[in-house]
Amino acid sequence: MSRWVSTLVMIMIAAPVVIHADDDIPNLKGTWVADMSAIRTEVPKEYGPQPLASCKPGPCRLSVKYVIDMQDGTIFSGTKHSPSVNQTVIGVIDLNSRTVHMVDQKGFIFGELINPDKIHLTFLENTQHGQVAAQGFMIRQP
Repeated sequence: MSRWVSTLVMIMIAAPVVIHADDDIPNLKGTWVADMSAIRTEVPKEYGPQPLASCKPGPCRLSVKYVIDMQDGTIFSGTKHSPSVNQTVIGVIDLNSRTVHMVDQKGFIFGELINPDKIHLTFLENTQHGQVAAQGFMIRQP
């Protein structure tokens, strides 16, 4: 029995590592628009009124444009634009080629690739000026 176990362990150790094929990596370069449902907290009084996201406290809707202009394998970068924000965004694509993680100057964006032109996004932001949680779909523009 122990010889069988040791053989199995050797096979598992010697098994080839699956390398991420470039053909499987989605191409995210291009212009995308995300329409998001969001909720925002009040700005803490000690900080005074400060803009945060594109909405007032409570439930709201946001529209954000992403321009991904650089991608090298599973890493990418670009810009994020809305009426109140112009920020750099960087990100990675997980090995499953479906999950996307991004970060901008204030928050974190998590995505699930639905198809080559549609990504479901969740955005979380926590600053001294309040918090925002949002989700929606990012659609590739022609």
